[in-house]
Amino acid sequence: MSSFSRLKTVWVHVGRAGILSFLVCLIGSRLIKAKLEGDGPVLRPFFLGDTSLWYGHAASDTVDTGRMYLIFALIFVPMIFLIEMLTAVAYGDYLNRFLAAIRFSTGVFASMELTDLLVAFGKVHVGWLRPDFYQRCIGYGSEDPVEPNLENFDKVIRTNEDCSADAQMANITQGRVSFPSGASGLAISGCFFLVLYLLYVSNRFKGSVIKQLLFLFATVPLYYGSYVGVSRIFDFRHHPVDVVGGALLGIVVSSLYYMLSVSLDDESKNEPGIEWIQAPDEETDTSLYAFDAEDDDY
Repeated sequence: MSSFSRLKTVWVHVGRAGILSFLVCLIGSRLIKAKLEGDGPVLRPFFLGDTSLWYGHAASDTVDTGRMYLIFALIFVPMIFLIEMLTAVAYGDYLNRFLAAIRFSTGVFASMELTDLLVAFGKVHVGWLRPDFYQRCIGYGSEDPVEPNLENFDKVIRTNEDCSADAQMANITQGRVSFPSGASGLAISGCFFLVLYLLYVSNRFKGSVIKQLLFLFATVPLYYGSYVGVSRIFDFRHHPVDVVGGALLGIVVSSLYYMLSVSLDDESKNEPGIEWIQAPDEETDTSLYAFDAEDDDY
């Protein structure tokens, strides 16, 4: 095989593994997001009499973003590789299953990156105030709600400079980016992608106990995603509508990226040597699984 043929083969495998699309999403979203955040959010006026913004400022998040990425990387990604590698060990087709493991693993993070980009766009252009904005602007970032000064009850704060002189400017700016919830969007995006993946691979085990177990396990990521979203409300980082908005963005983005990942996987169905797992045919096969390379229901 010539050097050009080898390079072409490697390029095809890299594309089939979803690495190129992941890198495009990662680099593109980070560059655009940096530009959006550099412009700063819309400055909506803050009415001191708005009691929906009087909540205490939590010292820390119940689920921080870094920990969330670790959970995806250390738990959910190995689960994808385990499923694909077990399929390869039992039924062959090591290369395509390895490429699929990479593709679906990077798909989780690519969908999260795209969701994060759309969230940043929404935060900057909507500029909704967080539930703890009073504490950020007037209460010096206190964890406990500060009693509002009734003499200034009708006061309207239009710029960050109108806040307390002791307030931190970065803290105030972050208080202006409530909608949509970024943590909720990221969590639901990654978790919903995993749900779709688990339902997808369950089709390899038609009529088997394994398929039923995969269906049941597919609900687990949704519990985690919902937990992250609810924690943002109880931490007073977001209003309920912020969490719902972020979750809907995550579902839409992850669904679209999942369709892209599956379309790449579908290319392998017509390649020789690939046999998809079937339930046993009682009349013609007494083994645990039957093989049928022509099956198109994968």
